[in-house]
Amino acid sequence: GLGRVALMSENTEGAESWFQRAEEWDPGQGHLEFGQGLLARARGENDEARSQFQYAFRRNRSYADAMIEISHIQNDGLVERFAMKRTLRRAVEADPSHPSAHMELGKTLENQNDMDGAIESYENQIRINPESGEALMRLGFVLLERERYWHARQRLYQAIQITSGNELELSLAIAATYLGDRQFV
Repeated sequence: GLGRVALMSENTEGAESWFQRAEEWDPGQGHLEFGQGLLARARGENDEARSQFQYAFRRNRSYADAMIEISHIQNDGLVERFAMKRTLRRAVEADPSHPSAHMELGKTLENQNDMDGAIESYENQIRINPESGEALMRLGFVLLERERYWHARQRLYQAIQITSGNELELSLAIAATYLGDRQFV
C-alpha cells in the first residue's frame, strides 16, 4: 500500500523501496513483481507490466490485485477487452472477499451488456462492503433497466442515504421506479 502511495506521488524510488520491503517481510508472495508491474505500467510499458503481474499471480494464486491490474491493461486494448471478463473472474476466484474485484467484474459485465451477471457481481460487492455507494447505485440502475422496479428502488434508496453528490440523479431514478410500477402519486 505504501508503495502504491509513493508511486501515485511520483516517487518511484520510494515505491521501489517499499515493494522490496514488502517482499522481504512477506517473501515469495509476489509483492516485488507486483510492484515492478505497477512501475512498468507507470512508465507506459504495458507488456512488461503484464509479465510482472502474471509472475506475481503465479507466485501467489490469491493475488487478486495482480489479475485486476492485468484487466486494466486489457481494457486499454480494443481486442483484449473481451478477455477482461475471464481475468476478473480469476481475480474473484483468487480472493472472493477482495474489496473491489466484484465491483470491477460488475462494471465489465455491465459494459458488455451482461446485466444478469452485473447484478450478481454488484450484489456480491454489497455483501462484502454494504456501504459501497457506487455498487448500490450501479445495481439500482441495472435493476431499473431490467424493469425490476421494487428491487431497484430499495437499492437506490440505500445509495442515496450513504452517498453525496448524486442526489438528483438518484432521485430521478427512484421516481422512474415508481413510474415503472405505475405508482403515480
